[in-house]
Amino acid sequence: GKKERVVYVPKDLFDGNSAILTEEGKNRLAEVAKWLSENKQKDSEVVVAAFAQESKDLGGAEARSLTKKQAEVISEYLK
Repeated sequence: GKKERVVYVPKDLFDGNSAILTEEGKNRLAEVAKWLSENKQKDSEVVVAAFAQESKDLGGAEARSLTKKQAEVISEYLK
């Protein structure tokens, strides 16, 4: 089937290393929601994937937890 994607880096959506959307992030997701609504197809599905790189400020377990929460926040926002 046809595949389309929208990609953002976390700083485009979230406040630092958090799962808190910025106003700009909300605006970007509103555009994505509009795009999804205009391009609905029968039996289509939306997949939200988030990735964070381990760093001195973010350990492995913290990175996994953060990306899970970010994906949840995006999914809820798009609903």
